[in-house]
Amino acid sequence: MLRADVITWRPFALGLALVVSTACSAGAGEFKSNWGKTSDRVWIGPDWWANRAEDWRIHDGRLECVQPGMRTAYLATRTLGGSFQLSVRTGMLGKPDTLDEHTLTGFFFSNMGKDDYKTPDFVRIQASAKMLFAGLDGEGHLIVFLGRDQVELSKKRLARHENEDIRLEVRAVPDGEGYSLEFAAFDHKTGKLLDRLKLEGYPQDLPAERLNGYVALAAWSTSATEGGKPRTPVPYWYRDFKLSGKDVETHAERRHGPVVDVQYTIQPKLRILDLTARLLPIGEKDVQTARLEIRRKGEQDWKVAATGKVRVPGYEVPFRVKEFDESKPSEYRVVCTMRNTNGKETEHTWSGQIPEAVKP
Repeated sequence: MLRADVITWRPFALGLALVVSTACSAGAGEFKSNWGKTSDRVWIGPDWWANRAEDWRIHDGRLECVQPGMRTAYLATRTLGGSFQLSVRTGMLGKPDTLDEHTLTGFFFSNMGKDDYKTPDFVRIQASAKMLFAGLDGEGHLIVFLGRDQVELSKKRLARHENEDIRLEVRAVPDGEGYSLEFAAFDHKTGKLLDRLKLEGYPQDLPAERLNGYVALAAWSTSATEGGKPRTPVPYWYRDFKLSGKDVETHAERRHGPVVDVQYTIQPKLRILDLTARLLPIGEKDVQTARLEIRRKGEQDWKVAATGKVRVPGYEVPFRVKEFDESKPSEYRVVCTMRNTNGKETEHTWSGQIPEAVKP
């Protein structure tokens, strides 16, 4: 049986290039965040599902949870399996008024089915048998939370301060029917290992179902102390999220945004199509227009039917197409363009179909 204490520990960044090149040739689902080149906006990207969306944002090249409570940002396009390793930089936003064990930042693992990442977090907590948290609490302890009454806490206390830049790393290795897990914290600026926490001899408490699912970044902070005194929840930031593992699976079909909904109406007598696309909140530096393309049945090429401007604060784009022929079914797609901080543009599409008119 492979135990956590025989895992050779190396900082994640040092072994990443080899892991990535090997994983790419094997078709593994490694992932690296791109927040450093993303323009400021509330929508945090097509690979992520934020709970709640309005409580997260990308700002100054990093992901921020600006209204913590029990908040998670799930990597929706990857699921874990086999051996894997995770890394992220994290720290506090500003100077908090109170820090205690109820303030947490780190990784949250959950395995409640295909659409688990869409599940409200309070529902997940009630099903704690299929979840795990590995992170850093407000008192500076590394903590692995296995359930309501199953907590592993490091004895060492790290100094917490508003200018901290801590890199958290997790390595998980299959151990019989479960996992062995090693969790560590590094000072990102110096590379110094600050603390390490190992779970060894836990196959009965760390079954594979706890980790063979989704991973999220978690920012948890209560609005009151243990004694009931009100306080301001602690907001957290994140940079350089990395995931690697030969058995990590990619689910590109779960990418979403910025378009999240489309509605249309047709005025048959006037031959007018009105279509409205609703977007997640994009940034001021993203392209503020979108285009509607249509392809009739039997045609090969898409044709631009209309363009529209993003209306803020509703983040909707109205399109009107005159002389619309509904005698044949049509495909449509809404194309939005996102622009990163170095000017590179990426197109995102939402597609659908318009059936032919019902003959009287």
